[in-house]
Amino acid sequence: MNIDNIMKSLSTQQNNHIAIIGLDCTLSNYEGQEEVLSLIRYNRNGIRTIPYNRKKIYDISFVGQSSRNYIPLGYINDIDAFDYKFFNMPLEEAKLTDPRQRLFLQSAWRTIEDAGYRIDNLPDDTGVFLGLSNDRGNEYAEILKYLDSQSKQVSTAGNIQSIIASRISYLLDLKGPAIVIDSACSSSMVALHTAIQSIINDDCSQAIVGGVNLKIKPKLLKEHEVNVGNVSDSFLTRAFDVNANGTNSGEGFGSILIKKLDKAIENKDNIYSVILGSALNQDGKSNGITSPNGESQEEVIKKAWKKAKVHAEDFSFIEAHGTGTIIGDPIEFNALNKVFNEQTSKKQFCALTSIKSNIGHTDSFSGLAGIIKSALCLKNGIIPASRNFEQPNNSIDILNSSLYINKNTKINRKSKKICGVSSFSINGTNAHVVMSDFKLEENSHPPNCKKIPLLFSAENISILINYLRRFLTFLKTTKYSIFAISQTLNTSKRQMRCRLGLAVRNKDEAITILEEIMKNGINANVNNDYKFNIIKDKHFFFHDYINKFKQKAINISEKSTCYDIVNLFTYNEYLNLDGYYFDSNFTKVSLPSYPFSKEKVWATSYFDHLLGFKIYESEEKCIFENKFQNNSNWILKEHHIDNNSVFPGTTYIEMATRFVQKKYDKIKGLEIKNVHFFNLLKIKDNEEITLRFIIKSHTNKFIFQVIQMKNNSEYQKIAELELRIFNERLNNTINIDEIINRMHSQIDLDNIDENNIRKDTINLGKHWDTTRKVFYNNNEVFCKLSLDTKFQEEDKRYLFHPSLMDCAVNSANFTLEEGFYLPYFYKKISFYNSVPNEIFVLITKPEPIQSNDLGEFDIKVANKKGEIICEINNYTVKKVNPHKNDDLTYQYILEKREEKLYAKPKRKLLVYENYNDTLFQRLKDNGFSPISIDNLNELYSNNNKEVIDVLLTSDKTDSLKSLKLFLEKIKQLYSLISVDTKIFYINKQSTTKNVMASNPFEQAKEGLIKVLGKEKNKNNIKLITYDEKTNFEKTLNEMKNNSVHKEVKYYNNERYVKVLKKFNVPVSPIPQKSKIKKNILIVGGLGGLGIELTNYLIKNNNIIIIGRSELKLIKNKLASLKNKANIYKTNLSYFKVDISDKENSSKKLKKISEIYNQIDDIYITVGNEPLGFINNIDSSNFIENISSVIIGTEILLSTFKDKGLKNFISFSSINTLLGVPGEADYIVANSYMDGFSEWASQIYSHINFKTISWGGWNKTGLRKEIISNNNSGFKPLSPQIALENMAKVIDQKDKYIIIADLEEDKVSALSNTTGLYFSNKNFLEKTRNPDNLKETRNTKTTSEQNINEVVSKIWQNLFGLKNINPDTKFFDLGGDSILATYLFKELEQHFEGLIDISDIFTYPSINSISKYIYSAQKYNDKNIRYKNDSLDDKLQKLKNGELSVSDLENEV
Repeated sequence: MNIDNIMKSLSTQQNNHIAIIGLDCTLSNYEGQEEVLSLIRYNRNGIRTIPYNRKKIYDISFVGQSSRNYIPLGYINDIDAFDYKFFNMPLEEAKLTDPRQRLFLQSAWRTIEDAGYRIDNLPDDTGVFLGLSNDRGNEYAEILKYLDSQSKQVSTAGNIQSIIASRISYLLDLKGPAIVIDSACSSSMVALHTAIQSIINDDCSQAIVGGVNLKIKPKLLKEHEVNVGNVSDSFLTRAFDVNANGTNSGEGFGSILIKKLDKAIENKDNIYSVILGSALNQDGKSNGITSPNGESQEEVIKKAWKKAKVHAEDFSFIEAHGTGTIIGDPIEFNALNKVFNEQTSKKQFCALTSIKSNIGHTDSFSGLAGIIKSALCLKNGIIPASRNFEQPNNSIDILNSSLYINKNTKINRKSKKICGVSSFSINGTNAHVVMSDFKLEENSHPPNCKKIPLLFSAENISILINYLRRFLTFLKTTKYSIFAISQTLNTSKRQMRCRLGLAVRNKDEAITILEEIMKNGINANVNNDYKFNIIKDKHFFFHDYINKFKQKAINISEKSTCYDIVNLFTYNEYLNLDGYYFDSNFTKVSLPSYPFSKEKVWATSYFDHLLGFKIYESEEKCIFENKFQNNSNWILKEHHIDNNSVFPGTTYIEMATRFVQKKYDKIKGLEIKNVHFFNLLKIKDNEEITLRFIIKSHTNKFIFQVIQMKNNSEYQKIAELELRIFNERLNNTINIDEIINRMHSQIDLDNIDENNIRKDTINLGKHWDTTRKVFYNNNEVFCKLSLDTKFQEEDKRYLFHPSLMDCAVNSANFTLEEGFYLPYFYKKISFYNSVPNEIFVLITKPEPIQSNDLGEFDIKVANKKGEIICEINNYTVKKVNPHKNDDLTYQYILEKREEKLYAKPKRKLLVYENYNDTLFQRLKDNGFSPISIDNLNELYSNNNKEVIDVLLTSDKTDSLKSLKLFLEKIKQLYSLISVDTKIFYINKQSTTKNVMASNPFEQAKEGLIKVLGKEKNKNNIKLITYDEKTNFEKTLNEMKNNSVHKEVKYYNNERYVKVLKKFNVPVSPIPQKSKIKKNILIVGGLGGLGIELTNYLIKNNNIIIIGRSELKLIKNKLASLKNKANIYKTNLSYFKVDISDKENSSKKLKKISEIYNQIDDIYITVGNEPLGFINNIDSSNFIENISSVIIGTEILLSTFKDKGLKNFISFSSINTLLGVPGEADYIVANSYMDGFSEWASQIYSHINFKTISWGGWNKTGLRKEIISNNNSGFKPLSPQIALENMAKVIDQKDKYIIIADLEEDKVSALSNTTGLYFSNKNFLEKTRNPDNLKETRNTKTTSEQNINEVVSKIWQNLFGLKNINPDTKFFDLGGDSILATYLFKELEQHFEGLIDISDIFTYPSINSISKYIYSAQKYNDKNIRYKNDSLDDKLQKLKNGELSVSDLENEV
């Protein structure tokens, strides 16, 4: 019987034919239909090494693993992810549920959606059939074995195998069979056959059939090495290939929805393919219980073909079991070959393939994986290829067979296709299924159609945007009509909180609207093309949707308009649109599935609400890990220091005791000794930190450490203590009444608010409201403390209650000197019983400590009977400044900012380049008045005092000569530039992967312009860089932009500004001291800064210094350094090399490279005395001064780049950021270095380039005096601190790091003075805010009080201080002549014409300058009022008292 006859007879056989009407699948890392189809179509590989996130959760999930090297296999992504909120499952239950349940639940939902059915429209008798093998046991349950009894109870249902299918039926209220079948490898195919028989027998009308295979505990490499038989050495499955030597594992899950074919056609379902017949059998007795039986395989295939009524020549391909084993492949091939040979002599017409060659063996899911692959192939006209095949197995006679191995995918959508799918099992259960394609033509859309609705919803905006993005991609490629899409979308998707409705005529309109949303955001709605709303007053619970949709939904009829539907959908709970599409003839279509949120819900082996998960356990060590946010528990919610959540020290003690309580049932006593607190752990808003708790077992004691993890290799120790168990229980007591009697004073708690006293530093919640009575004498404090009644129940969870004991141990802090104290050290803590919710605390002071910063106490804690439950010896607190900031490292970064403060150009613009018609026209078009350099002579004339602006452009040449020409150009302009001139510099650069990278020569030129701005025009400059992808018009608009930022870069058409940002250096573990000493070359190692660097590095490294000095001049310095080298057993050498002399230095450096086989690091520390102001600099001297840096850098790199060079470190100066008058050559050279590291790192990726931009060093370094005296806001550094900070950042990936001590109070002044601004994510609370003053500008301020308020605001804004004493003098606050200029400029905008800059020095405080302004304004007003009066009029007004004698004298 041929294929055409089979298709014609379908109508009479449909009762036994089964349609696949919906499917979902994930195979290896290919998720969803489209990705799986690409896996098949392009014959891709799904075998891969374990993904990082998978390895991470496995490493912490299984304790005692001796190795962490897992084998490659077909790993899926996000095994730990589940959208528990979508299904309204509690988070804790989701964490305790087998991931196989979670993933199958999501897959079943997607399959139902894919079939085009809303849940309430599913037949009640839908069955659920799942193939699932449990050969390895429930590995997830192994993770949960340490759970407490309550959690174990919650986890029960989530880890019973039989419930995986039942959970679907339970959630969706389905009454059909719910069965889990385990026949090992053939489980899911047996489940499919069972489902088919249930449908044929009317046990259910349709069925969800699924499978899932996960390697929750993947095999380790060392296990793989000792495995034999069926495991591939290469981890690849080479089905039927001569090199096949075993299979490999794969992961996957999926499901299909099936029903009778006639019903599917009647329901207008989207039919992927038709199952024509299926069969099962068993091997019975064979060569071995796990050995395949060829005769049984042959029989099951014949049986299925007979049921399907097909002939061998009807087949297009066979999806084989194909495990790639030496024995299994020939047996399977020969069984197939016999079946074909019985029916045909035709050769090489049926392709043989196996999905295992792509993704490995997915065990119990493998049968359904083959079914899904085949359904997608039949739907899309694909003859699939087999991967990893070169030559046939020697036991396979492929040439004389009807079968052939297809190496390349073929596409043929015209001819009808039939395929067979085999699934055989290690337990002998065999299955075979015959499938055919099915083509049903879609009805054409009605003519003259009006707009139709597209309705989308999701749980939140992020998911909605994700779904819209998928839908947009789908619309661009699908051949489905918009009408079929609308019907399926609007009648099958769950309706949730975030709603979007479109009204469109065709797919193009829908694509346009969705593209607009992707571009502008969902809230923009520029053209009012759609409706968007978030319904906030409804609970869109899963069970509510399932059970009450039809009762709650508004029914929409075919008479409703599209716009009515969109509006109703956007603002109402549920809409039922079945009636709207009642007369539709459209077949359902497959749409993108709902993008579930990937919430991480993995559980590890043990969980405690403080300690977290147990991630490792051995006889010697146990490790717990937990993540915390500022609201993770009541402790962090209520204990704040400096506005950050902080664990009190008592919490760490409680954490240690919890471990012992869990490990040992009955404990009579605990002794904790040597409790150290190393760092204060602060958790900011929206920050998540990870803590590890390490418990090491020693003889008779434990060591408990608290570690903050920064990333895999970096950490910071927080606390450490020793803990010992003792079995004797002491019965010591105190006499409470006697103690109270010997106290001579009691604190009146009604009139004291401890939290208010410390409100600037510490804020505490209700759990810390524990103090009931406080008595004291000269040496003792006695307190009664108790928890509020509403918290007393929780006290049972704690041995050492964190808030109660925190209040107990710190009750005597008020007896210390004023300040803020934190726990520093406990010598010993002895526990005899758990702390009750009411305690009495006796605190005594031992011998006085010889330090004002420390306090020490002995503490006894008793219950209300006076029984001592805890004793603390030598509890020490230390005074701290919580606001102190020791971080001295910063970055100068590009930050994206859009600022449009455009102003029309008012002055002529001198374009300093050869005349360019195009440029001049574009400038004119943008409102500028350009003039060329041909007009220079006219501009230089003595009579011309006109203020002009200047535009300089890059000449794109990279050489010392180009810098010399640029200097000469600047000198030529020097006298033309006035204090009000604006200077623009525009530079075009090539687009690079690194937005920070720029040509170092261009950066040098920019450094020169910064100096020009400081010398001539109050830093009124703008440096604009743009790349090839940026519209040039943006640079012209930037010239009109009054934004305060001086350095602007356009990259990919987006605007960035250069800003300063604190660099948070990750804290790394203390490195092991290397036994191999580095060879480090230091250029300028005998200068002031170089000497300090050499002394710092010589302890562990061999130092090679090169410099220009003669040996006789430096012999004393060298002798001293060599003595140190001898002490540290290192070497020091000096070579006289002038690196500005290219020819000679090249030869000498080459000799050095021959002497030293490897140079590990190079440090460039050279510099020269500046030549002075730009107009006085000789060009030749300028080039000579910068050559040592620029030429030297190039020669050094050229010589040593292939000599094992690891680090290339250049020293620069913050003066390149600030721009300092008189330092043109110095700043040009250092600016070149600033750009060099970023530029060079793109070319020589194997070398770590880095520029360190230094602040001033104390009495060290070439520029020490200028930096320390220019009021830049950077305090001088001590050399030791400077170099320690450098050591922290050397290995960081950032190429430009600033190390300087920033004076926070001068941040505002710094921005005004230098044009240096800070990141929007600022690291200072005090920032300059010019908006504070806008409302007061240009307004009439008459009263003396009002003037004083405005002046105060100006001063506060200038210095970045909230409160300034109005009589404090300007210079006492750190003011100088530069700041006086800015202060005058700001005052002038408010009180125009009333003051001169000299008045700031005459009236140097807020009060004095305010009084002066008031008197000047009063006189000015009178002068204006009477200036037109005649002398007689003025005399008359003098007589009337309207004018004073002094006024008249001033007028005269």
